[in-house]
Amino acid sequence: MGTVRTTAQRLDTHDPAVTQSSVHASARPTLFIIDNLADRVKKTKKAFGDLYALRFFSDGDQAFQALLQEQPGAVLADERTLRVSGAGIHRAKCNDNRLKHIPFIFMSDHHEGPFLAGDGTGATDYFVKRPIKINTVLDLIAHCLSAGVEKSWAALPRTAHRALRQSADGFNDIAKAVANNTPLDKSQISNSCNPLVACVQDNQHKHVLMGLRNHHNLTYVHSMRVAVFMAVFAQAYNVSQDEMTLLASAGYMHDVGKMTLPQAVLNKASELDEHEWSEIRDHVVESGRIVSAIHDINPTVRLIAEQHHERLDGSGYPHGLSGLQINELVRMSAIADVFAAMTDIRPYKSAYDPETAFARMAEMKGWLDPHLLRLFREAILD
Repeated sequence: MGTVRTTAQRLDTHDPAVTQSSVHASARPTLFIIDNLADRVKKTKKAFGDLYALRFFSDGDQAFQALLQEQPGAVLADERTLRVSGAGIHRAKCNDNRLKHIPFIFMSDHHEGPFLAGDGTGATDYFVKRPIKINTVLDLIAHCLSAGVEKSWAALPRTAHRALRQSADGFNDIAKAVANNTPLDKSQISNSCNPLVACVQDNQHKHVLMGLRNHHNLTYVHSMRVAVFMAVFAQAYNVSQDEMTLLASAGYMHDVGKMTLPQAVLNKASELDEHEWSEIRDHVVESGRIVSAIHDINPTVRLIAEQHHERLDGSGYPHGLSGLQINELVRMSAIADVFAAMTDIRPYKSAYDPETAFARMAEMKGWLDPHLLRLFREAILD
């Protein structure tokens, strides 16, 4: 098939059909980078440039003066650079009420060091020991930037707060298990999704969707939105609570394989090359592998993880299934996934409003089940 990437295949990556909308993408958060080594600066630009607005400083004193004028979402600092110039920046920011909340992430030869406050001054600081794993740093940045969003969940209705809190904690635990190649327990998934199902049953799920806005763990946000949409879809069918939990769990886990991929590829703003596109496609294989290793997991969760990018006309991946080879639950997941992708905000695209998304989905002749799409539209817009 060469390098051609169809609209149906690229909805979760860089589809031009999804990049224009009346809803504008949020401005990229600003990161300050303190590093005096040109080669590392170059690598940092490549790894983080599509996700964040970056400002580079060769010493800490220079960065501190900039902090007084502009408060970034986080500061990524090379500990060796600060030892040479600007070692006082950290203590200065900890003692300044305007700056003490700004998280510092130190690239270090150690897990801790003299720049760790540890005295209750309010500083939020982390050490990442070399050799540095880019995904680890990106996850930590996302955690820092999302702290305020998660704090705001306390103001939501109790059911929505509980659904968001438990699902976020569960997702972090799953990510750690995937990173360490340790087995998952199916109770981790059900514990994360049971509050979400209760939320849908209480018609509180719109609060969950609102709570996900501006959260910076994009895989978590997309997975949760698909889980919500699958639960709403299931409720429209008037199924049992156990079946609702099953479909919500399948949505929650459908992209778990993306935890194994480079974040720089997942969120790349420009066109993917053939190797990168192959990596993106492989996320469904990785999702199936991870889910299959969970003891006593319902086969539906694995099936949806593996097949949610299949299309009725055979143009999907990874197997090119078509027609009746794709069962009804997988067809439902494809619709929920495409709708979530179209209405998600990503670094490389804006979001469609729901009506526009459904209009575009109706044009996907041969890709999505038209009968199920009508049912889903009624359930979502109800």
